[in-house]
Amino acid sequence: MTSTPLPAFNTPENIAAREPNAQQMDFVTPEEAQARWGGKSQLGEINRVLSIEGNTFFINDPDQFLGHYYHFVGELFFGAWTFWAGAWSTPANDPQSAFDLSPPPPPHIDRVIFPHADAQGWRDDTGFNAYFLRAVFPSLNVEIKDDWEDRIIVTATKDRAWHFPVVLIADRSASFRGSICGSETQRTASEAFEIMRSQHQLLGHHVGGWWQPVRKAMWDFASAVPSPVRRVDPDTELSNLLLPMPEKIVITYISRQGGARRKLREADHVDLVAALEALVARKGAGWELLVIQAEQIPKDEQIQVAARTTILLGVHGNGLTHLVFTRPTRASAVVELFYPGGFAHDYHWTARALGMDHYAVWNDTYMTHPDEPEVNYPEGFQGNEIPVNGATVARLIEEHVDKRAAEA
Repeated sequence: MTSTPLPAFNTPENIAAREPNAQQMDFVTPEEAQARWGGKSQLGEINRVLSIEGNTFFINDPDQFLGHYYHFVGELFFGAWTFWAGAWSTPANDPQSAFDLSPPPPPHIDRVIFPHADAQGWRDDTGFNAYFLRAVFPSLNVEIKDDWEDRIIVTATKDRAWHFPVVLIADRSASFRGSICGSETQRTASEAFEIMRSQHQLLGHHVGGWWQPVRKAMWDFASAVPSPVRRVDPDTELSNLLLPMPEKIVITYISRQGGARRKLREADHVDLVAALEALVARKGAGWELLVIQAEQIPKDEQIQVAARTTILLGVHGNGLTHLVFTRPTRASAVVELFYPGGFAHDYHWTARALGMDHYAVWNDTYMTHPDEPEVNYPEGFQGNEIPVNGATVARLIEEHVDKRAAEA
């Protein structure tokens, strides 16, 4: 459940070095604790255990992945919140609970501690990590490496100790020891998701219901108005087991053409936009296309766009993290463009955990669950000559929406 806080590399030496020892975590009996820190009240001695009020997230990670929007929000906090929400919920194993979009929220988080990162270590270049924390947890106290070292210094004599009543420990390296993360998904959040789902404690697990308090807090902070949805016929037998269709299908294409890497061939980008524009024009007023370069618009506006989005489309990259702030609908999906032969679980796993469909596109071919390709990073994966057939993507989106609409 813990590790030494070293950067992770896939070598036998590094893996061994990240195995924990008593310096990272130790267990003491009540008798040992009493002997070390507990004063004898009958002798007028003072108890030397200092209690810290409230609930704490303790992030036992180096800054290797903290300064990345997806790994910070879509993986670390997504997984931590998944476990936190599940731990406080009442188990339920009925079909309706799996589609519940408004389960009771868990207790609030009072502080997050990054004991191995400085003030910049947990922030990303775009500023979205800080934006997320302040938006979703406005009263949160953030402690960093210097603060943690202050706590160590004042207890270094071993005659006093800090007591955190409720602590959730997140540890990336430890997660990879799990069979789900380590062998199947490579996503640290998957361990929390699977254990809570298997114990029927993850309410709304088919539709991301447990994530709704976070999603709504982000919408409220950004003054985002989620896309309106059609009413589901209450007389339909499956009405309680179906999300509604959106009133308007909004395709949001997050373009990376202004970035430094992982870009489409320019001609293919132009053809893709043209194919999507033609699709929307043919479908009429019930469809809309948004083409954005996320880094060029304010953060509030990015969340406003995400809240309206039905289909999130883009080359594999950070902007697709916004999928966690889209409104759950029956047609919600992520269409991820890869260099042919390439695949990664990042947005694929996160989308499916929230009940969204995910499609991986290799030029004029696409795949979806349960026929996903193997994880692979071929030459060209990070390059700027990624091919895509615009007509294929437009057809995929149309067929997906038609299929979901027919489920009513």
